[in-house]
Amino acid sequence: MMESLVARNLDMNATEVGLAATCRGIAGIISAAVTGRIISRIPSGPLYIHSLLGPSLAAVLVPLSSAFVGHRPVVLIAVCLSQFLWSFTVTVSVILGESINIGEPTVKTYIRRVTEKTGQAPE
Repeated sequence: MMESLVARNLDMNATEVGLAATCRGIAGIISAAVTGRIISRIPSGPLYIHSLLGPSLAAVLVPLSSAFVGHRPVVLIAVCLSQFLWSFTVTVSVILGESINIGEPTVKTYIRRVTEKTGQAPE
């Protein structure tokens, strides 16, 4: 979908559209590799909020680049940056969301429940 939009509205050729898609793929690989370190350094709440806002901010770069349609390098850089940022933040959001496991009981909750039911702590 994005490919046809930028090709039609931003005058990008197939090579430039392919380069933007490549940036998106590279971002997915890089973000998958570094998300663990990011999660360990930034609290989950703010990181999750930022990872949800990131794709929206990245998407704004594409229409903004239409102001520079006559300058192909500027348009290409803006679209590539948009695709990189979008993919990176979406991957972080998915990995973080899966690692949070909202609603899953903690080990302490599990031990308390078992102890209450059986009268003994699990081994």
